[in-house]
Amino acid sequence: MNKDNRPAAAGMDKAMSRRKLLVSMGAAGALAAGSWMSGGVAEAASRDNAADLLESVFGRGNVPEGLLTNVNRKLAELFPMVNVKWFGALGNGVKDDTQAIQQAINFANTAAEKPIVFFPAGTYIVSPTRTTRIVLHSGIRLTGSHAAVIRVKNDAGDYETIFGPATNNTYIENVSISNLTIDQNASNNTTCNVTVADNGSRQYAIAIYRFQHVIVDNVRFVSICGINAVTLNGDGSKFAVVRDCFFRFVRARGQANYDNSAVYFNCENHAALGNVFLAEIAEKAYGAIETHNGLAVIANNVSEGYVTGVNVVSQSQNTAVTRDNSDITVTGNTFSKAAHGVRLWSITDKTLHNVNITNNTISLANAEHAERECSGVSTVLDLSPNRVLDGDYDTLLVAGNTIKFQMEPVQRATLIDSVNYAIGITPRGNMANVLVSHNVITNAPVAGIKVGLHNQPNRFVNIAVRDNVIANSGIYQHGIRDYCAAVFLVGNLERVSVVGNHISDTFDTMQGHQSFYTFGTAMKEVTIRDNTVWSKQGGYRSSIQSPGIDTGDKHVIRYVDSVPLTSEKLTVAAGDTIVPDGPPAPDSFYGYRATTGGTFGTLTGVTGTVASGTAGLTVNNASLLRVGDVLAIAGAPASYEIVYIKGSVVVLRTPVPVSLTNAAVSFHPPALLPFGKYEALQA
Repeated sequence: MNKDNRPAAAGMDKAMSRRKLLVSMGAAGALAAGSWMSGGVAEAASRDNAADLLESVFGRGNVPEGLLTNVNRKLAELFPMVNVKWFGALGNGVKDDTQAIQQAINFANTAAEKPIVFFPAGTYIVSPTRTTRIVLHSGIRLTGSHAAVIRVKNDAGDYETIFGPATNNTYIENVSISNLTIDQNASNNTTCNVTVADNGSRQYAIAIYRFQHVIVDNVRFVSICGINAVTLNGDGSKFAVVRDCFFRFVRARGQANYDNSAVYFNCENHAALGNVFLAEIAEKAYGAIETHNGLAVIANNVSEGYVTGVNVVSQSQNTAVTRDNSDITVTGNTFSKAAHGVRLWSITDKTLHNVNITNNTISLANAEHAERECSGVSTVLDLSPNRVLDGDYDTLLVAGNTIKFQMEPVQRATLIDSVNYAIGITPRGNMANVLVSHNVITNAPVAGIKVGLHNQPNRFVNIAVRDNVIANSGIYQHGIRDYCAAVFLVGNLERVSVVGNHISDTFDTMQGHQSFYTFGTAMKEVTIRDNTVWSKQGGYRSSIQSPGIDTGDKHVIRYVDSVPLTSEKLTVAAGDTIVPDGPPAPDSFYGYRATTGGTFGTLTGVTGTVASGTAGLTVNNASLLRVGDVLAIAGAPASYEIVYIKGSVVVLRTPVPVSLTNAAVSFHPPALLPFGKYEALQA
């Protein structure tokens, strides 16, 4: 990013002859200047510390506050900074310093070298209104120390912004604001009514709409309360950086739950780097950062208590498409106590291209926020009839993120099952070329990873979900349990692979529901294979129902000591081959083909109770049972495959047609067809 390209101390790097000094200032001024330069100023300048330099010359009584004589004004023009106190600002927390600050800025704007405007320690009261603000000009640089606080007066009422250009249509460039504290004093403004649709009440701290090269650096924004604290927002604008700033949100009096983002970019070439955002969950601070258009880097920021860490948007509505690619990177951020980590928005007809979301740490306070939707990284789904978010997505990487949810043991009416997931690739637009890899997901209430959208015509093409660790997913015990899956695939999917993921449930009593759930008949070239599924107790259900999915399942050859097996437990599927590997005996067979699935082995001491027409068998001991085992139940016809185990409840693939109490349960062996009979050996 291009910082202000003016020399840091313009005017200080040029020698001034005594004759030139006399001509410009007069003899008395030159004598005074010579006296100062022989002492404190030269010493401070040698330390290359502009603040010390100003104090050495002006900050210790040399110039009466608020008074600039012709001599002092000329001298001020020679220095790289001017002090707002020279123009009448008191910084005493009582006097309104708005006009004095504006005079200092105006002076800097008219000076040949445009010196930095410096705020010494103090509290500077300002009074923005609907129609007035502190006006910024091109080349203006404001700075101070964090002990310099710019505070909105009590009961300021409605105002649009504290700082901004003369009008929202005024173009400015090369502007920076740094090393200050801006206090919007929200709790002491009882006469405002912040309203999204009313520009004059939006309460920005900094608002610039037509610009190039704007930097907000190391500023503390306390008690921010507006629609945005910093909005850098305009067609054709470019080069903006907000870095190393602190934001604390306090909701102001106004429209109920008004939308807000601390930092809002709608421009090209921008970055948010190393900022900290804090809010209480009850304040409903909706967004820490919102980025539109790109090129953009959102890196190393921290938020706590905000609903969303980052909103990534293709472009704004009603703006021309100016870039071939969005080129947006969101990396190395930490979003704590959020409802969403990173959300992706693709506006209709404005594709979101080439987005990298990597190595973020996301913890979700889903129960505390109580939002309908909750996600770590997700596309935004809008099913409203206006179809604003029907834009496409192309080239997306979601990798190396950690996403952890709060436990939700109690049913919550506001939770919508279909839009809760750790990673959700579920837009209404088309989606192509996506890799979801090496993420670690813990305690997702509903879905761990969801790809696709039910009952919509959009297509999801060339997507890989691989090598993720998904622990304790689908543990919400209420709502639509089918959606509670580690991986959920739905809709029009083509060339989608789910490979090499590690899925586990670590609870003493099984809490998860499904390892995989697929829904829909329009899937092509979809692969689910070579994944590891494990549970401490019980076992996951797997509901791969859509036709044509390659699960990697093949008829296998099982080598055993002898047939029939009695003590050794072995579950086989119809079509598997069983080969005894002991020495052959006359009239024995080389092998056996299983014509039905079943489980070899001995199961003793297990009883079960089931109601007629149901598939839930309650057993006295489930520790010897696994998903996939085939059971025989005394008093019930046929055999029953286990599809899910939780605690003492064993869910069977088919209902039991009779009611049974404490019926003996055993393994049901497969039916075998022998082949390759050994003949008696010749002597």
